[in-house]
Amino acid sequence: MKKCLFLLFYWFLAGGMNLSAEPFNRIGQGIRNLGMGNVGVALSHDENALHYNPAGLVGVDEFFVNLGILGEVSDDLLNAQDEISTVQKLGDASTADTLEIALGKKIHLRFMVNTNVLIPFGGFTFGLSALGEGRVRLGFQNPVLPRFNFSYQVDAPTYTYGVAIPLGRGGLVLGFGARYVTRVGLPDVELSIDNLISSNDSEGTLDEYSGATKFATGQGYDVGLHWRVEGDWKLTLGVVGQNVGSLSFANGSNKYPENVPGEYSAGLSLQPGSDYLRFLFAFDIRDITTQGTDDSFMAKRIHTGIEIGILPIDSGASFISLRSGYNQGYFSYGFEINPFIFARFVTLQVAVYSEETGSVPGGGKESRRAFQLSFAF
Repeated sequence: MKKCLFLLFYWFLAGGMNLSAEPFNRIGQGIRNLGMGNVGVALSHDENALHYNPAGLVGVDEFFVNLGILGEVSDDLLNAQDEISTVQKLGDASTADTLEIALGKKIHLRFMVNTNVLIPFGGFTFGLSALGEGRVRLGFQNPVLPRFNFSYQVDAPTYTYGVAIPLGRGGLVLGFGARYVTRVGLPDVELSIDNLISSNDSEGTLDEYSGATKFATGQGYDVGLHWRVEGDWKLTLGVVGQNVGSLSFANGSNKYPENVPGEYSAGLSLQPGSDYLRFLFAFDIRDITTQGTDDSFMAKRIHTGIEIGILPIDSGASFISLRSGYNQGYFSYGFEINPFIFARFVTLQVAVYSEETGSVPGGGKESRRAFQLSFAF
């Protein structure tokens, strides 16, 4: 078993195997949003607006700088690790035992480090995010002749700039964003165990991806709008176009990394509250222009979420925040704690959610757990 794992990861690190995944279109997905069903089109108040809708930056009420470290794993990876440990305790587990446990499981890893700067100035709000993010997915199929679906994407670095501009009396807010991405990544590649161990590619699986393991640079642009209705419930309606046209990469003659098509979304949020409790409700329809062929089209694009903040610190954080929601029909939940109570010098956030990776709801549920530690200055 150890030899098999060593060969697998050696191949990955050495570049002898082209790794990839389903397209990871969305950069910098935030823990707060994921715990709330991955809503964000009509939300304001924190750095996540840079990656969901730049118009949301207008809710930031003070200068803010933070550094965040995020880790994310799939439940399948944790379950497989527990099962393998149990088998090993009962006796010497063979490679066949390990593969049998892994069959059908989807191993997902994500790691991100980011720095965010938010500057409210004269009614305008400026934002900058610099991040490095990597994702890897691994799947095992076919118990007779084991095959591997292995994929990856690395964005290092990615710079996202945004500005929110209130119009008139501030009820209408226009947001502009730009991102510059340096990426290497490929879509899903299926290989047999012979490919892994002997570098045999008799089926020509890797030929298509030859030379596509170099970083390429791309840029995309966002345009968003918030309409804020003042009142006891603080209703906000939002629309956004992300990567308008597409996020295009200058990759020469190579096909990969692939250009990312534009995503157009709409949402609303409500925020009733008091001095000691803050409630936040949100609803999004994401990627509404993508064509669908059956009733699953809308179900995959609906996101809803709620947050309860206890002892609000500022416009974007509370001493304790509890979150839940539905992401593409799957329940999600999370929490945030700022232990210093009156300021967010250190913030711990957790989110548990599921992502739909299949073509229809229920066809490719992948459950994940994400953790983030942030330091504010």
